[in-house]
Amino acid sequence: MNYKEKLFKTLYEQQIPFYFPKNSEVSLAKKIDIKYLKIVKEIISKFKLPIRIRYRGASSVNYRRHPSYMHMNYASNFSLYNRY
Repeated sequence: MNYKEKLFKTLYEQQIPFYFPKNSEVSLAKKIDIKYLKIVKEIISKFKLPIRIRYRGASSVNYRRHPSYMHMNYASNFSLYNRY
């Protein structure tokens, strides 16, 4: 079983909702709610998966984000990408 299958199987078992990306996108999973961050980080470290977490969300009154960067403290969701 490759690492993508391990990741998706574990996400389904933990009942973590996410979206599959379109064919033209490079992410593995997207729009995962930030409340599942700790669980996903545990999955990545447990299986030593080569996956990178990118935080996503809209700007708010308190935080004006750069278009290509979102700070973890202000994120509302996140996406998973290949590390390489």
